Amino acid sequence: IASLCDTAAELGAENRPRPMFLTNGGSWGLRRRGEKLTRLVEALYMRMGLYNTMSLIRGDAPIFGSGFARIYRQGNEIQCERVFPDEIRVDDSECKYGQPRNLYRVREVAKSVLFSLFRKHEAAIKTSGVLTRIGEVLTSKTAGNLCTAVESWHLPSGSPLEEESEDGGRVAKTDGRYVLAVDGVTLMDEPYRYDYFPFLKLDWTTPKIGWWGRGIAERQTAKQLEI
Repeated sequence: IASLCDTAAELGAENRPRPMFLTNGGSWGLRRRGEKLTRLVEALYMRMGLYNTMSLIRGDAPIFGSGFARIYRQGNEIQCERVFPDEIRVDDSECKYGQPRNLYRVREVAKSVLFSLFRKHEAAIKTSGVLTRIGEVLTSKTAGNLCTAVESWHLPSGSPLEEESEDGGRVAKTDGRYVLAVDGVTLMDEPYRYDYFPFLKLDWTTPKIGWWGRGIAERQTAKQLEI
């Protein structure tokens, strides 16, 4: 199974698709601008390590069934990171017909990183620990500089509604939500207005039912049991 997964991960590894800006009957200046925009996007892909990250999730898909990457903004930079599939949690009953409405990412992060981002919650972060499950009981255990951080996304139920803000302007009102929390404190709680989750998901085999893909390892289980 390991050799099959390694071979599958190498399929298409040399392909590096990229968007191209083309004009339709444009002037020389517009064509030149399109070429520069194409080079700019290619440089951004290289800077954020997109192709390397895609290579990693292409290796995750045949093993775990699905591979994940997250593209996000940090300051003025666009970042891309691989997400381990076991960090992603969904309700299987909710996503029976495909896309779930709620998604969670559970992972251990360094407290020092959280200190730098949420200074007013430093005391609560310091006392938070790593969440572990023993049977049906969820407990928190202090583990040095690590703590469990849970990110939650709830997709909007419909189109955002406009309402008047305090300064007289118009703002979009939605029930979509993003929450970041550690044991004992909520670090972020803000509206989420997009109708998709901030992850790229690559399935090795598109599921007939549910949300998770099926990888080579799962599909070969019966043959392995026979052997």
